[in-house]
Amino acid sequence: MELRDYQREDVEFFKAHHVACDFSEQRTGKTYKVCAYIQEENIGRALIVCPKSVVYVWQEALLTFSDITAGIVTEADYAVKPEDRVLIVNYELLRGKKNVDNFNKWKPELLVVDEAHRCKNWKSLTYKAIDKLSRYVPRRLYLTGTPVTNKQYDIWVLLHFLDRNMWGSPYVFLDKFFMCEQIRVAGGRTVNTYEFWKPGAKQLVQSYLSLHCVQRKRKEVMPWLEETTVTKIKLPATKQQIVACRDLEQYYEHKHIVTQNVLENLIRTRQILNDPYILGLKGKSPKAVWLSDYVKDYPEKTILVCSHSKQFLSHLSELNGWPVFSGDTDAERRKDLIDGVQSGNIKVLLAQTVAISEGITLSNVDVTIMLDNYCPFSVYLQAKDRMVATSIEENKPKELIEVMIKDSFDETLFGLVARRCNEAAVINSYKEYLERKCS
Repeated sequence: MELRDYQREDVEFFKAHHVACDFSEQRTGKTYKVCAYIQEENIGRALIVCPKSVVYVWQEALLTFSDITAGIVTEADYAVKPEDRVLIVNYELLRGKKNVDNFNKWKPELLVVDEAHRCKNWKSLTYKAIDKLSRYVPRRLYLTGTPVTNKQYDIWVLLHFLDRNMWGSPYVFLDKFFMCEQIRVAGGRTVNTYEFWKPGAKQLVQSYLSLHCVQRKRKEVMPWLEETTVTKIKLPATKQQIVACRDLEQYYEHKHIVTQNVLENLIRTRQILNDPYILGLKGKSPKAVWLSDYVKDYPEKTILVCSHSKQFLSHLSELNGWPVFSGDTDAERRKDLIDGVQSGNIKVLLAQTVAISEGITLSNVDVTIMLDNYCPFSVYLQAKDRMVATSIEENKPKELIEVMIKDSFDETLFGLVARRCNEAAVINSYKEYLERKCS
């Protein structure tokens, strides 16, 4: 995979600085720049810290771009193996003292902090964990498209990560660069607030950051790119899913489930790969777990979640309390749901793909997540386009996320639908798939 010219420039910037921030907007390829940096600098031990919902994105990118098999940390006390070259850990698992100590003993050569703005609260366990790692790792990259998410002084954390000697104390930073104002709060107390920069202070900080950071705007580097971008999330199947699908492929039955033909077999397989609970089987749903993590990771986003399976959506609603828009939803309830999304009162809406494909506008949606796919292509296309803006004023970047079970027919289905295959072609493809698996 070739890097674009601006990505190549940024990789060379990382090589020259070793400690840097990348403030580029989403979808400009921050992940691939890091992969290239690891490969070209021949990094022996790299630790990537990221939200739960993107650990598999990093793993897939490293394998695709640089042929590096990265390990995913799944334990609060991970025992580092001698063969580990790149490890990926989510923020939650990093907050415990044991993993931080274990990683420091491992002595990583590179620390990559994805969505680094999560460390903005310097009193939090997240900040303290990253800060402790940053002390001992010589090469460090901090990635975020939103370096300041709330207060202007949140930028101190990233400044401190870049150079802890120059930007040593947040309180000194506040006193030196911000004007202090006192406000009265409930109970009659007064508290200090730091909302405004002192004259010239912001320019000084920006000047420093320009020496140590790169920032790419999507419209500047990819003017040809449509607003809607696509991300594929490939999740590993659980052992229970693997066994159940294997039994159906070979014997057309698994426990109490018996299928009579290829089409019924395909339907049951799709249900198992979505959520074993649908068929009364034990075991977690990787898709449900990922979705819950994603919503927690991005509370600021308005999310439309689509599935062809009403049962799957109902179970997700039971687990998380999110509303469901299905073919059975009456007109009044539909209007309430649409108005709730458009006004921002509903942040997550579960929708049956067919039900959402016509006659509605959800332009306030930031992300559409497809948890499964099936023909015809037009239904998929219409569901995806529900979030497209209808006026210039509503226009904003959009993302489509396709969530699939890796190395299964679930993954194959997304490709078949994209090629606009009809149901007959899908069933024939599944027959061929079974023949290959069982031969």
